[in-house]
Amino acid sequence: LCCGTTSGACTSIPTLITRSRHAHGSSTITVVRAQGRSYNPEPKVLFSGKSEFNGNVQVIEIPDSAILDSAVEELRGFRVLLLDDCENIHSLWRKEAFITNSCWDYLATLAHLSPPGCIGILGLGAGTVANLGSQHYSGIKMQGWEIDPVVVEASRLCFGVGSLEKEGSLVVHVGDALLRSSTIEGGFSSIMVDLYADGVLLQQLLQVEAWQSIRHRLKGGIGGRVMANLGVSPRSIDGWPVDEDSVNTIKALSCMLDVFDKEVNVLHIRNMDGPRTMNVVALTGPFEGLQEAWVEGLPYALRILAVDSQGRSDNPEPKVLLSGKSEFNGNVQVIEIPDSAILDSTVEELRGFRVLLLDDCENIHSLWRKEAFITNSCWDYLATLAHLSPPGCIGILGLGAGTVANLGSQHYSGIKMQGWGIDPVVVEASRLCFGVGSLEKEGSLVVHVGDALLRSSTIEGGFSSIMVDLYADGVLLQQLLQVEAWQSIRHRLKGGIGGRVMANLGVSPRSIDGWPVDEDSVNTIKALSCMLDVFDKEVNVLHIRNMDGPRTMDVVALTGPFEGLQEAWVEGLPYALRILAADCRWERWESSK
Repeated sequence: LCCGTTSGACTSIPTLITRSRHAHGSSTITVVRAQGRSYNPEPKVLFSGKSEFNGNVQVIEIPDSAILDSAVEELRGFRVLLLDDCENIHSLWRKEAFITNSCWDYLATLAHLSPPGCIGILGLGAGTVANLGSQHYSGIKMQGWEIDPVVVEASRLCFGVGSLEKEGSLVVHVGDALLRSSTIEGGFSSIMVDLYADGVLLQQLLQVEAWQSIRHRLKGGIGGRVMANLGVSPRSIDGWPVDEDSVNTIKALSCMLDVFDKEVNVLHIRNMDGPRTMNVVALTGPFEGLQEAWVEGLPYALRILAVDSQGRSDNPEPKVLLSGKSEFNGNVQVIEIPDSAILDSTVEELRGFRVLLLDDCENIHSLWRKEAFITNSCWDYLATLAHLSPPGCIGILGLGAGTVANLGSQHYSGIKMQGWGIDPVVVEASRLCFGVGSLEKEGSLVVHVGDALLRSSTIEGGFSSIMVDLYADGVLLQQLLQVEAWQSIRHRLKGGIGGRVMANLGVSPRSIDGWPVDEDSVNTIKALSCMLDVFDKEVNVLHIRNMDGPRTMDVVALTGPFEGLQEAWVEGLPYALRILAADCRWERWESSK
């Protein structure tokens, strides 16, 4: 096999529905019927071709609503390149900005360590690293080599490479990446190397001559570097045996030391295949000041990489942004979780978020971050009331620090909301720390300090729809267990337009896998009973997974007709919220349940 084959895979492809065998360490996309959800949609084949270098070449798109093994759930919405029957993923891409949680993210960071000029990519694959470079480094210039013309065709059709070429950030060459002629006049400012065949580091990279050829293509006198994905780390993890494939990694590192004057630095990074293996990314050039320069230059979306590599600094502590006393909630605190925080796996998605803590119940009462976000909780579902609502202003009874209002503004252009919060200290926190002040300035949100359950907490003519999220001390507000509260809420809907009420009612009365039903679900049932009485028996529910763990679910209730609800809800979901449709399905609530 000639040099310059498609870039090496750093993780195993989840075995597709049509396959029956597994590669070691791979995960399976299962076909399941979960709680009320529809059957798992199958991956879609976007491209299929034959190659003299890689045999079958396929591009698969994983649906946003696919139900995946937890190890690969972040592949939802991605397109993946499959080659050479080794069941590895050779390239990843999605339409929206992305990171891959693999060595490609690290390779892209060569851009801010490189002197000005054009960066060479030896082993372009279908352009994952080129896409990451273009996304995170404005004005970057790259030229990439890929030996397989079928892969290049797939990259242009399915992986956004055609767009990179048109915008001038990438020039693509079909040819052998290890030929000395695979270069540009004057040389590259720096070079990325990602060369594999059949899922194994290219054998030529175990020889000094290959690295001499690569060094020869750097522009002289400017301090250019070479960054290479060398595959399996020779480092043992928690006493587990070192992977035998690491022999090749050591040989390649030895060659690099010989060629680059002993100036070779490494990152040992966690492998997507599981906790027992690591990969190595090598970088040539001086070590002094490298860690500081690398971390300081990381783009915002890639700062998490500074946590995941060995040699990490001590875990930074959460920062208290605001602390106050409230007659309603006692201590009010806003905590910011650093992007580089090392968190338990159950809450690792809180990195970079600000959280509102109240009333000593240890619950998170609001979430926010500067960039667009979803919360993986009931707030995401409440925000979707926007596309089920007739035109008009939506009321939010129980604004908290504005999580739902922020989600509504992010995902629904032109939305108008008015929200009530009883605690002036929380409202102050929302404006200072949770972006609510910006929502007020742009006109998407009006904030009221007051009792959300008063009939006077309304607007002239009534709301088009209403969200209800009212708790005290972490428990559903007791007034919501009485018919009068729901009568008051219904009274505030604008008449004759089909407005709905959506409410977060807390713990579901549904048992999961035989576990006992949470005793707090008694309150949920009482609230649902009151809603049935007030809303003419038209109450529908979603049973959604709870952030607290796999044994509990929450309930979101929605008033109004059931017929056509699921279809209208799924069809109107914004792109970033489509994942919600995978986790649940609307059901009509009946008093016998």
